[in-house]
Amino acid sequence: MRAAIAKEEIRVSCKPFTLVSILEKLTPQAIAHRVLLVLASSFREVRPVPWSREGTTLYSYRYSSESPKDLYMVVTAHSVPALVRLDGRPYYEIDREHHQVPLPRGQHTVTAELTIYDDFGEPALKMGRPLGPPRAYTALRDPEGYALFLYASSALEVAQSTRDQQLRDDLLSLLSRSLSLVRVPSISPAQLEIASTLYRTSYDAGRVLVSLDESLSSVYVEPEGVQFSEALRVLREGLKDLVERHGKPGVAHVVGHAHIDAAWLWPFSETRRKVLRTTATVLTLMDQFRDMKYVQSSSLYYEWLQQDAPELIERIAQLIKEGRWELGAGYIEFDPNVTSGESMARQLLYSQRFFERAFGRRAEVLWLPDSFGYQATLAQIARLSGVKYFATHKLTWNDTNQFPYGPFLWDGGDGVPIPSVVFGFGGRGYNSPLTASSVLEQWDRWPTKEYPTLISYGYGDGGGGPTEDMELLFDVINEMPGLPRLVHSRPSEYFNYIEVSSLDRWRGRLYVETHRGTYTSHSAMKALHFDAERWMRELEAWSALANAYDRSEAQSLWKVIMKDEFHDVLPGSAIREVYDEVYRELQDVIDKARAEAAKAMSLLAGGSGNAVFNSLPWPRAGYVVVNSPVDGAQRVDEGYLAFVKVPPMGYSSLRPADPGDSVSARTEGDKVILEGSRLRVVIERDGTISSILLKDSGHEFVSGRANELAVYQNSPGWADAWDIEPGYRLGEVKLKADSVTVKESGPLRASAAITYSFGRSSVTEEVRLYAGLPLVEFKVTIDAVDREQMLKAWHSFNVNNDYYAYGAPLGVLEEPARRNNSWERAMFEVPFQKFIDVYDSSRGAAILSPKKYGASVMDNRVGLTLLRTPVFPDPATDLGRQEFTYAIYVHPGDWRSANVPRVAYEYAFQLTVGPGSGEGSFMELSPSNLVLEAVKVPEDGDGIVVRVFEAHNSSGVGVLRAPFRVGEARSVNILEEDEVPRELSVEGDLVRFSYRPREIITLLLRPAR
Repeated sequence: MRAAIAKEEIRVSCKPFTLVSILEKLTPQAIAHRVLLVLASSFREVRPVPWSREGTTLYSYRYSSESPKDLYMVVTAHSVPALVRLDGRPYYEIDREHHQVPLPRGQHTVTAELTIYDDFGEPALKMGRPLGPPRAYTALRDPEGYALFLYASSALEVAQSTRDQQLRDDLLSLLSRSLSLVRVPSISPAQLEIASTLYRTSYDAGRVLVSLDESLSSVYVEPEGVQFSEALRVLREGLKDLVERHGKPGVAHVVGHAHIDAAWLWPFSETRRKVLRTTATVLTLMDQFRDMKYVQSSSLYYEWLQQDAPELIERIAQLIKEGRWELGAGYIEFDPNVTSGESMARQLLYSQRFFERAFGRRAEVLWLPDSFGYQATLAQIARLSGVKYFATHKLTWNDTNQFPYGPFLWDGGDGVPIPSVVFGFGGRGYNSPLTASSVLEQWDRWPTKEYPTLISYGYGDGGGGPTEDMELLFDVINEMPGLPRLVHSRPSEYFNYIEVSSLDRWRGRLYVETHRGTYTSHSAMKALHFDAERWMRELEAWSALANAYDRSEAQSLWKVIMKDEFHDVLPGSAIREVYDEVYRELQDVIDKARAEAAKAMSLLAGGSGNAVFNSLPWPRAGYVVVNSPVDGAQRVDEGYLAFVKVPPMGYSSLRPADPGDSVSARTEGDKVILEGSRLRVVIERDGTISSILLKDSGHEFVSGRANELAVYQNSPGWADAWDIEPGYRLGEVKLKADSVTVKESGPLRASAAITYSFGRSSVTEEVRLYAGLPLVEFKVTIDAVDREQMLKAWHSFNVNNDYYAYGAPLGVLEEPARRNNSWERAMFEVPFQKFIDVYDSSRGAAILSPKKYGASVMDNRVGLTLLRTPVFPDPATDLGRQEFTYAIYVHPGDWRSANVPRVAYEYAFQLTVGPGSGEGSFMELSPSNLVLEAVKVPEDGDGIVVRVFEAHNSSGVGVLRAPFRVGEARSVNILEEDEVPRELSVEGDLVRFSYRPREIITLLLRPAR
């Protein structure tokens, strides 16, 4: 009797706790089962979709509905993702997370365009999965029943996830009361199939479904008269009471997102289809949910949409005007470790100008959630490209230290920070499903709870983006106790809710403590990319000076380079099919750029004979190789080696000069000695170098041994191409040379040949000494057969260093070489560009390396990583022969006094032989702490653009001699639009300009009329 009274009081009561003490709570498993029944019974008039085959990968059906209730196509199984078109228009996506397609009233034709890849890039046919139409039903969805499912499942998630025991008990009691008001006497097999697809519980629906044969068809039918309204009312009012009791701990700004990898486990062509499917889905949802906001990076994707579905671009433009769609700067989400400074500048220049043309505005946020680390100079590059904010998720992947901030000020080393945020601490990261448990986890792990958190929601890693459920859950979570209050917000809007000036500052690079192997994986990719960057630099500089610059052609070549800088392509972590495509197109860029550069050189230097060209704005002396013998040249394997001198940013006829030195190679016992008037190098029988002596100063630069090759087994687990194991040195095998012999004995170049073998693989080194140059060069040839191996060359230098200097994109920075704390120890492999220098005040040694980007720096030891051969995702990574060079440059004094950044640029951008004769110099730059990155024509109008960076962390006045009498000189940003304040004066062809420490300077110069 008392139980009956209690049930009646529960039915009419607005207060859910009046009789809690006498109720037995349902178990979480029982609640989940009841939620499953609620969900199943919320779908009515379930009918299988009668697909008609229109082609190998195309299926269609027509429907007609005038029901006042919401009609859905619910997909319970699919062979591959598909684009859903409604009456021929891109409309929605079907994939492993997008199961429900809302269908409008009326008569319509639905088509499903299948791709040939599975959800995560697997080639379906190759993996034995034949293509076929989705298994789907049409159904009317009861809004109250579906709402009850969302509220109840979310409340159960909070109860199971919270650490607050009282909140857990209160939620389970409330769920027990509310769900006891719903009676579901039966469900049909189709309803159960739909429900078990949309809501996963421990209930074995699959086993039940195979047991429901024809004999039970009259028992398992759609129930009639299931009522949800009272249970929903009791649940929502109870939640309101619980919010008053337990409160909401903070605020979360949420934005829809789809992290669409440009290429990874699938090729670029499949990403293009993913972009169309995802965008269609998002736009359909944004029509339905007027408060929804969304962020999408990569101007390449918008270019694809312009070509594939221009009607979608028009809708995006309107959403941008409404403030609901955020543009993310960058041509793609590039890798900031290996990509050069000028390439980063072009990523932002071309994307921002595209956005201005297409949408009338720039992107305000640099959205790079998944790149594998962020060189410090990126902060300044972004700021100079019209970007106001930076956002990433990847720092939450740190394997040693938790990044201490959500929002913070990122100072890249020049003293001017950019407001930034690290988001996605747990809860599926940047792919949050916006479920109650994921929101709770993100809030619990948010490090700076005095500020609101930022959550990006939507299924990613291939696209898809938000679902309708996520939009519905927004209101559900805002009525849920123990969870932060959600606010729709674009990432740039997020910063409006924060007192930015009060944020803590992080100075230097944002090092991601994982994926350290990506600085080295796929050596061929990195080498081709560097050569493409190098020849674009030559092409642009010489064609700009020759008035032969083709903006359209240059931009088309840059777009290939930029596309291939995607953060799973350039780092070496994509599938073989991607590299088969990328290698071909990068080689094509190199060939075209080299040929066009030669034409421009010929225009400048006359075209007859041979001339040597120097694309750096200071005088240079160095070596070139030519095909035909010339006086004073040395015959070498590559042709004829000649020492030449060339004026600043100019050319001179090929006339070999005297280096004032000669070098030789000889054998002394079991050693090989390379020696000139400046350097003496001793190579031991095992291939190591025991001495590098700078003879005029008497400085010995080797402490222990240099050129100590070691191979390591590297099998880090799933992230094979990405990671280096922290304990990789436990299995170190030091290689001993099979042979050490004299190869060349001078007078311009002396060298020793060293051969090694390990397993089925081999290494050959030519250690070279050049007359007149204080460097030791290593030409390395590797034939890599064995897999899961890593090869390093260790060099121990005789310096007492606390720090090391390294090249960064458009800059030079310093970091500790010691390992005193967990942050320093976590950086056991670091990315760099062009050089690493270890030094004290009296001497230093630099590793000059244009094509190898990863190294270990441990006090005075530098271990350059030469090779990695992972199996996943490309089992053929660096299989076969590869060849590259690097050098050790030894110097008295520290790296600044030795002008190491300029030396590194000279080594990276070698003197070039082209058609021409005579001598000419077009440009000169001083002082020596200024380094020229690029010369190009402006994006608009005539003249030239010169990009320079300050390398020594000092201020002063620079002097640039221009190639013409200057009529107008402007200090501009990377976009070549906004002025950057500085003191600037012009006198004839001389331009004087002030600069700050570590500043990136862009000058736009126009000739006098």
